[in-house]
Amino acid sequence: MASSWQRLGSTTLSSSGDTMDLTITAKDHLKIIIHTIKTGSVDNTSFRFNTDTGNNYTWRVSDGGGSDSTQANYNYLRIPFANADCFSEVRIVNYAGREKLIGMETTVIDTQGAGTAPERTEVVGKWTNTSNQITAVKCWQSGSGSFDTGSTMTIFGTDDDVLGNVYPNLTNGAIFEESDTGKHYMFDGSQTWNEM
Repeated sequence: MASSWQRLGSTTLSSSGDTMDLTITAKDHLKIIIHTIKTGSVDNTSFRFNTDTGNNYTWRVSDGGGSDSTQANYNYLRIPFANADCFSEVRIVNYAGREKLIGMETTVIDTQGAGTAPERTEVVGKWTNTSNQITAVKCWQSGSGSFDTGSTMTIFGTDDDVLGNVYPNLTNGAIFEESDTGKHYMFDGSQTWNEM
């Protein structure tokens, strides 16, 4: 079970640009919220973690609930929509010794106005690094246009609960009395309460 989510970092473009970067504290679980606003012709939004440019990224994508397509052995992870304003939520399991599993949903505005429903895409992917946790995220596009002013990326993180978060001030030998039964339990210094 994860502890409380913390905001690890956020960046908002004050002028149009092609890249948003954040360096963060390592956490076991990450949530990245991205809102990209286009100006001109933009390419699909891409990601890299910890400046890794090796072919260590792979993903599966479904647009609008359609059939899946897969991409393997790439040097980036991609949100596959071009020339559109996008809002994405990316969730990552970020354990150092395991491949990083990624789930992402994106809402896309291709055409302004109430007469056209937004589009959606779902992506599942992984970063195959098994040595390090993610501590840096780069988001970019490479079209002739740019992300417009106000485009933003925010990263939240949380760690798995550890004993210190569950019983922060209890020492070996602490006694708990159950008020409705009158039973007594003694804490053994780990995660166990033993009935007395």
